[in-house]
Amino acid sequence: MQPIDARGRQIQDLLGERYEVLGLLGVGGFASVYKVRNRNLERLEALKVLNETRAATAGFMERFIQEARIVASLEHPAIIRVHDFGSAGDLLWFTMSFIDGPSLALKLDRHGRLHEEEVARLAVPLLDALDYAHARGVIHRDIKPENVLLDAAGRPFLSDFGIAKVGGGIARTGTGFVLGSPGYLSPEQLQGEPVDGRSDLYSLGITLYEALTDSVPFDSEEALATVVRRISEEVEPLSKRVPGIDPELERIVLKALARNRSARYADAREMKADLEGFLAKAYPEEGPTDREPSTGVLAVPVPVPASAPAPAPATVPENGLLPDGVAGTFEAPTVRKRARFFPLALAAIAVVVIAFLIRTSGRVAPTSAETPPVPENRIGIPKPAAPPAFVEEPTLVPPADLSEKCAGKIVGVSMTVAEDGSLAALRVIFSSGTPACDEVVTASVRRARFRPATAADGKPVEGSFTASLRF
Repeated sequence: MQPIDARGRQIQDLLGERYEVLGLLGVGGFASVYKVRNRNLERLEALKVLNETRAATAGFMERFIQEARIVASLEHPAIIRVHDFGSAGDLLWFTMSFIDGPSLALKLDRHGRLHEEEVARLAVPLLDALDYAHARGVIHRDIKPENVLLDAAGRPFLSDFGIAKVGGGIARTGTGFVLGSPGYLSPEQLQGEPVDGRSDLYSLGITLYEALTDSVPFDSEEALATVVRRISEEVEPLSKRVPGIDPELERIVLKALARNRSARYADAREMKADLEGFLAKAYPEEGPTDREPSTGVLAVPVPVPASAPAPAPATVPENGLLPDGVAGTFEAPTVRKRARFFPLALAAIAVVVIAFLIRTSGRVAPTSAETPPVPENRIGIPKPAAPPAFVEEPTLVPPADLSEKCAGKIVGVSMTVAEDGSLAALRVIFSSGTPACDEVVTASVRRARFRPATAADGKPVEGSFTASLRF
C-alpha cells in the first residue's frame, strides 16, 4: 500500500464523515483504488474513484457507472461485492469489499509459477463465478492475473467488471478503442467480433497458462505483437515449457485456448467439471501427494455448488465480517484431514521457508500484504507506479476516399512518452493491412496529448504503452 496522494486527500475532504482514507492501493489509466475504513460499519473497504482526466469524458463516466451497477447486481462468493456508490464534487466513486491479500499477478511476480494443484483449485471457484455471471448475461471481458485477487487464506475473487459486456452491449468505446488487456484478449475480441462467455474462458486459459509456466503463450516484447501471433499460430503445449505437467490439466488449458471458439468449452460449467474431475483423480482428499509444491502457500479450495447458479451464503458472524476482514458472505472452506502427516508437514514447511529465505536474501521486503510501493517485473526492473496514457483519446477520421476501406479495421501502436509528456517514439506493431489507414492512425496519435508515466514518488518519468485503435 502506498501513501495517500492528492486525490486521496480530496476524497478525505469530501467523504471524510463516511470514510477514513488509509492509503493508495493502485492507480490505473481509468481509476484509482484506495483502502478506506467505513466509519459507520467499522470495516475496511476498497474505494474506487474515476481519475480526474477521465471524469470529464462522458464515455468513461458511463463505463464507470456501468461497472458499479453490474457488480452490485452480482452476488457470488468469488466476485468482489459492491457496497455503496455515489458522487461528490468532481468525484465519481464506489466502495467494494477489501481483500486482504495480493493479486494473482503479484503472487506470480513474487513466487514464479505455481504448482498445478494450486492452479486448478484457484480456477474452479473462478469458473463457478463466470458461470454465474454468464447465466445473467454478463461477460467480464478482461480476465487476467491482475483482476484475480487472493485473500489471506488464498481464496480467489474476480474483480473489475468495468468493461463487461451486458446482453447486446457494445464491445468497444465510441472512439474506437478495443476494450480489454491486449496480452489476454481472445482472437474474436482482437478482431472486433461479437463476444460471449467463451471469450472469458480463453482469457482465463491464458491466465492459467501463465500461472503454470510463468509465461504467456506467444510471448513477445510487445503485448499486441503477442496477440498477432495468437491469431495465426497454435498455442505451444505447456509440457514444452514445464516438462512433466499432468497431461489432463494440459488438455483442459489448451482446450480453453483454442483459436476457434467452437472448439473451446461450451461454457464455464463444462470446463469446471473437467477441472474437478482432474483434481479428484490426481489429487484426492485423503492426503498430500508426492509432487513438488510451489514456492507459494497452497490455496485453500473454495467449495462451490455443483449446479445452482447462485450459491446460498453461509452464516455470517455477528460483526458482519468474514475471516481476514473480508466483508460479505462466504462459504467455509473444507478442512482436510492431515493430522497423521503433521511431522512430515512440519519438515516440508521448514524446507520451503529455508528455500524462500535463500531466494529472497538481499531483497527489501514490501511494506504491506497488498502491494509493494514500487512494483517490479520478473527480472527485477522497476516499473512506473502509473503508466503513461492519452489525456484525450485520438479521434480517427479518415478522408472520404478511405472511409469504406478503413471501416472496422484495427491498428495497434506502441508509444514512448517522454517526461514532459511529448511523444518520443511511435511505431505500428499491428497493421490494419492497409498502409493508408495505418497512416491515418499514426497522424492522429502524433496530434494527441499524453500524460507521462509517474514514479512511486509522483515524479514524471519516461514510459511506454500500447493501444489498439479501431475505425
